[in-house]
Amino acid sequence: MTNAQVALFLKEVAKTYVGGGVNQYKKRAHEKAAENVLIWPIEITKTAANGSLTLIPGVGESISRKIDTFLRLREYQGITLQSLETIKRRFKREELEEIIDYILFQFEPETFEFEIAGSWRRQKETVGDLDVVICCDEPIRLMTTFKDDSNIEKVLSFGPSATSVLFKDIGIQLDIRIVPKDSFGACLLFFTGSPGFNIQMRSRAKKQKKKLNRYGVFVGEKKIAGETEKEIFDELGMMFVDPQFREAELLDWS
Repeated sequence: MTNAQVALFLKEVAKTYVGGGVNQYKKRAHEKAAENVLIWPIEITKTAANGSLTLIPGVGESISRKIDTFLRLREYQGITLQSLETIKRRFKREELEEIIDYILFQFEPETFEFEIAGSWRRQKETVGDLDVVICCDEPIRLMTTFKDDSNIEKVLSFGPSATSVLFKDIGIQLDIRIVPKDSFGACLLFFTGSPGFNIQMRSRAKKQKKKLNRYGVFVGEKKIAGETEKEIFDELGMMFVDPQFREAELLDWS
């Protein structure tokens, strides 16, 4: 997959935003991201593999997730309306209740720690995809359970640390991420969002001469927090914020 192909994809996504207001802003944001991806000096696949897509000017967490999803569609032979809709569509919470129950049923007999993250955890009215963060000792067995499930239409990617599948009928994507116990809270925080909230959290850490990412809180190379979300909030001198309130504009960051 070349930078030019991803840039073309973003331009096609931009065309799907019609009208003024917020749609006009989103259209321009995708066009600008496309321009910067095209001139980005590093191969886009390498940038994505390193988790560094947001280093590209104009590529925030929302657009980076679209690029990640697009890169996982290995059968790509050209940009189609179906591939765009898979990435763009959002689902009402009530549409997902059966899927959520099914996922919880699949995990119920297990003894590992897991949490459904993203917009679902933030109790948003609509959800783009489902992110599950898991800490377990047998990742391949767990991933294979979903890869071979009869309710799965397509396996978008498969591996011991990350697997993405597309459910039949409803067509929602499920991203499963396996993380070490000492990074579970940090990864859950990252994939719960919101993007704006995460940016403010990282900025707060930076002001304290610390680094916050999906693996934990670091001082230099030493990890000082990451196993639980509360541990991270405590380390940054913050009160714990419930997921439904994790929107940057709802909090006083001064």
